[in-house]
Amino acid sequence: MNNRAQLTIFIILGLIILLSIGLVIYFTSREARAPLERAITVPEDVQQIYDAVVTCTRDLTREGLEILGQQSGYIEIPQIIARTPSSYVALDEFGTLKTPYWYFEGEDRTPSLETITRELQHHIKNNLAECVDEFRAFAPVFEVTPTGNILPVISITDDRVIVNVNWPLDIQTTERRTQMTDFVTSHTVRLKPIHELASAIMKAENEQEWFENLTLDLMSANSRIPLSGMEFSCGTKKWYLPEVRNELRNLLAYNLPTVRVANTQNTEPIASERTYERLKDQAETIRAQLEAGATPNWPRNVPDDVYEINRMTLDAGVRDTTLKAAFTYPLNGQLFLNADPARGGILSTENMKGPRKYLRFVCLNQWHFTYDLIYPIKVSIRDDDAFNGEGYVFNYAFPVIIKDNEPSRIFFGLREFRAPPLTTEFCTSFGDRTIDVRARGFVEGSPIAEELDGVNVTYRCLNQECLLGQTYSDGSGAIRLFSYLPEGCNAPLIIGQKEGYLSSEQQATENRVDLSLTKLKKLNYSIQVHPYYEEVSTTDPMNARAQRWLDSQIYTRLPKTMHATVSLSLRGKEFDQYLLYPANLTQFSSEESGLVSEAEGIARNELWLVHDDAQYDLDILLFKGDTPVGGYHAENITLKYEDLATADNIVFHVMEYRPLPEKPHQQAGLFLFLHERGQYEGTPYATALRPTFI
Repeated sequence: MNNRAQLTIFIILGLIILLSIGLVIYFTSREARAPLERAITVPEDVQQIYDAVVTCTRDLTREGLEILGQQSGYIEIPQIIARTPSSYVALDEFGTLKTPYWYFEGEDRTPSLETITRELQHHIKNNLAECVDEFRAFAPVFEVTPTGNILPVISITDDRVIVNVNWPLDIQTTERRTQMTDFVTSHTVRLKPIHELASAIMKAENEQEWFENLTLDLMSANSRIPLSGMEFSCGTKKWYLPEVRNELRNLLAYNLPTVRVANTQNTEPIASERTYERLKDQAETIRAQLEAGATPNWPRNVPDDVYEINRMTLDAGVRDTTLKAAFTYPLNGQLFLNADPARGGILSTENMKGPRKYLRFVCLNQWHFTYDLIYPIKVSIRDDDAFNGEGYVFNYAFPVIIKDNEPSRIFFGLREFRAPPLTTEFCTSFGDRTIDVRARGFVEGSPIAEELDGVNVTYRCLNQECLLGQTYSDGSGAIRLFSYLPEGCNAPLIIGQKEGYLSSEQQATENRVDLSLTKLKKLNYSIQVHPYYEEVSTTDPMNARAQRWLDSQIYTRLPKTMHATVSLSLRGKEFDQYLLYPANLTQFSSEESGLVSEAEGIARNELWLVHDDAQYDLDILLFKGDTPVGGYHAENITLKYEDLATADNIVFHVMEYRPLPEKPHQQAGLFLFLHERGQYEGTPYATALRPTFI
């Protein structure tokens, strides 16, 4: 019995404790909601005065919340931010509306919930009297006299913003005098959870440098934004920094909206969570296999949103919520980009060629660029249930900062940002010195060189470059470009470029520069294949027997398994062309010519020749699959003006080595024939098979 009595006592004590806890929670909850739930008795004859104050309070509260949502939690933006354009995102071209950064120059500028509350209180206090228009609309029926100051008290709970305005009013009518003090209203806006989510995202970004790493991943996956690479191709590859900047803008504008925040409301994934976890594990295995040089087992039936789920989901450590988070690159956002190495805003590869005699067509391009980058991200937190289903959006912004291809959020900022060599300031900071540039060259139908219009004139000073303009007819009979020169060089290099001509350059030591541009002619080209048979010695590839040309088997149409590479280099000037035949891939010219664009020659078998007597080095290799099976080699070959003046086509004649050179001694025999011992009926084959014009 004693044990039962003791057990009963413990049960009763437990129930008392539970009841006490419940009562505490209940009354605490009621106290938190008291401003909204408290019934305020309003005399019927002054109800309209009460309603006017409550309506204005409600309107001002919503107006303040909307401004807070546009301006990162500020109604009045602090002057230290407003005076620094780099510390906010302008929402219009005039910078009237601003979204301040919550992180700037190593400072965490996240406004606290108390700061946001004060902003809202000041907004209501400073505008309520004006909103009710000093109660003029109620005169002469009511004489309303404030007898004290306006004191808004704001409570921000998990699901609403409650405003209790304490404003003593003396209301006089013909019948009686009434005193009124308290006015209560609220809005269903989850401002507290919104602020918590926004702060968690900002904290995660500052600690994890998440968006910096994502940006570097996106850049490395885009071939039009060069980071590091190497490829076997001829001709210098170029990227222009303004084009890279535009590509990056487009990349960010397209990809940032697909970023998710874990545990917020997002589009439902295509597959199960287990599927994405499995693919994430497989990705690690595949990466290890690729690094080891092995062929990985690629997964099948991969959902389309796997990258979005596995890479573009930010875990900010927040609880499940129905709030939505979105990330955008602002339309008016500035993107600061610098690349190194770069010359005059141009990023170019280091190009290495094979030995001139034997492997001219073997070219290696390699590059490694480091970037300094600052750009803004605007974060939008949306509560779809706010304002009775109308919705509410809270915006703020922060910068993404990269230095030397590494995240750098602590100290690196705009104060340390180095502008790229090709800058607006450099190209617009002109001195007193003028330059008169004339460019002469032959034109169609004229036997003498004439002054050319439309020649692009570039000013180069060390590693800086500016386009001065184009030559044009100035009305005096001269075709020229007259311009002031940027400050910085005593003897800059003046470069003239025009399509259909070789570029020309000259040091500007005087106030006039005369450039001479060599005219080019574009021709179609084709290849004619001359089969040749020999049985090369297995021990000495300089010797062979049964040598004969198979003239009856000459052909011009290559089988689908065959292609050729053509290397044509002008002697005495940097103008190299590297072509693929048939033309189904990009062809290149040397960087100095500036004549053949990246897409020039695609699907067209065309090349440029000097429209005069000129000497070239010509190398052609004929391939069957990846195996060299023939070619042509000639050094210092002269192509005459009289041959190409009336021609539209040039035919390259190449040798095809038979039998198929699959063995090492046969391959050695092929190259020794091309470069050392090749004969055609007693004369060097390069002379007998020289190019012809038609």
